[in-house]
Amino acid sequence: MKARFAVGLPLLALLFIGARAEATVIVLHYPSIDFRGDVDKKFVDAVQAVVQDKQFSFLGGGQHMGWGPEHDFSDLIYGGNTGALERFLTKLSRVQGLHIKIHLSKDLSEQLGGGWWKDEFQNDVLAQFGAKIVKPVPSWEVVHTKQIPDRLEVWINLASKDIHLEQLLEKWLLERTSPKNP
Repeated sequence: MKARFAVGLPLLALLFIGARAEATVIVLHYPSIDFRGDVDKKFVDAVQAVVQDKQFSFLGGGQHMGWGPEHDFSDLIYGGNTGALERFLTKLSRVQGLHIKIHLSKDLSEQLGGGWWKDEFQNDVLAQFGAKIVKPVPSWEVVHTKQIPDRLEVWINLASKDIHLEQLLEKWLLERTSPKNP
């Protein structure tokens, strides 16, 4: 009996370790953030309304889960110009209780790697017939970590030819430093 227990315990431990290594990524074909169930519905609806707004060009993304709650997150990738990014950030900033953290990425395409584009599978099939769609260059990415429901991180792609950071900063600085109209 002791010999079985001595062999069985390490095997059981390996099973649990192996199970923890499994992870799931759901490729998104439309923008959606996976919030925890205990987050205020009005808050969730307000954030979802912005990320799902049709004026913003959603390129792809995913919901990542399975490595533990601290690694459960959603990422949404968008294409667009400086004006679209500015409108997106403005709409997000109007969501009561939402904190936005801005990051600058030298090259978001390189940072993301592969597997994020919603049309990637379709493109692979078309390539077999000699037709191929050029993979779009992402302009910005939105990351939401499930453990921190009131924060979104926005990664701005400095390598995108459509994003001009100086225009964005100029507009923000002008809005925040000009005197308010009475």
